[in-house]
Amino acid sequence: MKKLTINNGTVVLVPVVPAGFAIGVVIRADGKGRAVGAFFGPRVNSASDVNASELQLESAVLVCRFGDHGLHTKRWPMIGVIPSWGSAPWHVTKFSRRHDNPDLCYVTEYDESLNVISEVVLPAAEGKALPDEAQYGSGVVEAKLAKLLQ
Repeated sequence: MKKLTINNGTVVLVPVVPAGFAIGVVIRADGKGRAVGAFFGPRVNSASDVNASELQLESAVLVCRFGDHGLHTKRWPMIGVIPSWGSAPWHVTKFSRRHDNPDLCYVTEYDESLNVISEVVLPAAEGKALPDEAQYGSGVVEAKLAKLLQ
């Protein structure tokens, strides 16, 4: 069986209950199961409802690290690519997670291959606007999007 290649800039449909799909963009995939994506609403019914050229990172309802199982099983159909894909507007961002001290947080930065390049402890307020550092399974991404797109 041929291994599925997931290219940066790939646009996917993510099923959300009770019906429809969220739109996703694979910002980076390392080919080893790790990916970073941006996900958008409102819900759509099919690929024909998606205009990839209108998607912008700033309008994502969710940016997260995720496992690529949904892509490999084709539960998340790949429907195209962002026109004129370039990494500049679709950068791998920094992520934050809780520290034992509620006044602090960890901020982790990844390189383009999704390897950690730095981790620092900062005041919690500085990490508040950053996405959560956890890596979600594809089912968790679906559940989060279903809640966000109610």
